[in-house]
Amino acid sequence: MKPEKKGVVFLIVATIVLFSTFFILKDKNIIIPIEQVDSKNSDKKSDENVLHVLLFTHYTDYFIHQGIPMGFQYELLQKLTTSLDKKIDITLENDPNLAFSAVFSNQYDIVAMDFKQSAIVKQLVTTSLPHSQSYPVLIERKGKKNDNIDTIHRIYIPAHFPSFIYLDSLPENTIWKIKYSSSYTIEELYDLLDAKKIDYLVSDYHTALTLLPFYSNLKISYRLGDNYDRNWVLNDNNHGLNKQINHWLSDFTQSTKYKILTRKYFTPYNTKNIPDLESRYKKISPYDLMIKKHAKKSGIDWRFIASIMYQESRFVATAVGIGNSFGLMQFMPSTGERYNVSQNSSEEEQIKAGVEYLQSMHKYFSDIENDEERLKFLCASYNAGAGHIQDARRLCKKHGENDKNWENVSKYLILKSKKRFFEDEVVKNGYFPGNHTVKYVEEVWTRYIAYKAIIHK
Repeated sequence: MKPEKKGVVFLIVATIVLFSTFFILKDKNIIIPIEQVDSKNSDKKSDENVLHVLLFTHYTDYFIHQGIPMGFQYELLQKLTTSLDKKIDITLENDPNLAFSAVFSNQYDIVAMDFKQSAIVKQLVTTSLPHSQSYPVLIERKGKKNDNIDTIHRIYIPAHFPSFIYLDSLPENTIWKIKYSSSYTIEELYDLLDAKKIDYLVSDYHTALTLLPFYSNLKISYRLGDNYDRNWVLNDNNHGLNKQINHWLSDFTQSTKYKILTRKYFTPYNTKNIPDLESRYKKISPYDLMIKKHAKKSGIDWRFIASIMYQESRFVATAVGIGNSFGLMQFMPSTGERYNVSQNSSEEEQIKAGVEYLQSMHKYFSDIENDEERLKFLCASYNAGAGHIQDARRLCKKHGENDKNWENVSKYLILKSKKRFFEDEVVKNGYFPGNHTVKYVEEVWTRYIAYKAIIHK
């Protein structure tokens, strides 16, 4: 057969297989929206110095604790990019169906999500070496009474569960029925089981280790399958990068650092350093209610304000910084006087003043129509002062670039440390080392995106 005919035949077969997989899984209540990939990610590979990752917000792999993004795969990916000397751009997705659609898209360098890798699917995707292993277990309530022998026992399995399930180890003379759930996440299924709305669920062992300490009424009752590998899906077009990733995984998974990382997240029933469920999914800081209360009047997302607060003080109300900046929002004394707050002010008074100041900056940049861009300028001004940001905008405009785009303006803010630029006639505020402010905005913004992915507005 000629090479070109082989290619055509393979394409036809692959198409048939893909659609066959869709209908097979659809019969099991699993939806695979093949075309539902966010168009905003179509240019993900434009920068070779950035590793573009889609991370499914699985309970053990990504969460917020005391304002800090954490999780096994989140930390693993950070270590990978440090080793490769790259920056990382993480897109977070908490819908398992949308995350699964990205597996086939080649729009990311890595898709970090566990899913069932059938023989058919393995032919269609490129996966990394394993970064860890787990296995399926049955979770039920403690002290559950045996039902009538004719009772149907429904076992709920979350969408795209990565392992094949074997029912051989379950009690005989009992009717077991598998129910695939595309409507609930694994965390929601645990809640339903605890609330006695369902009787059984299938979980991976690592998730069970993490969640069971918070559900005193639930337990692991049976192991339902073999160990399975947890891999990343890699971009088919990145042959060189994929080799680097696999080489790193081969070395790192044998290291002491890897053992420390797995112990940190997968130590059986160790609750000493595990944040509670509320702090993982419902709370950023002890001050969330206060921030929400005052943010309502400002028109600024309270999670953005929380990200700035974390950057300034790590949520420590008594923090004192350079130049006697103080409190949760690290006001300078002169700014504090304008807003009637001092080191002796209450936490709520500090938050109220901080929101009022941010609101004034938000209005100051009202000429910037794009909401996200406007928040970045607000953030930069909070750190550097509006004068230096306006200098950078004037330089940007003078050189023919869009002065309402933070990426453009940030270049000129950095250049304000060069004599040629800070002595330019359009500059009103002189020399400024802008690197710190650009990094400040990047860190605040990255954390804000992380907060939005986990915490409802």
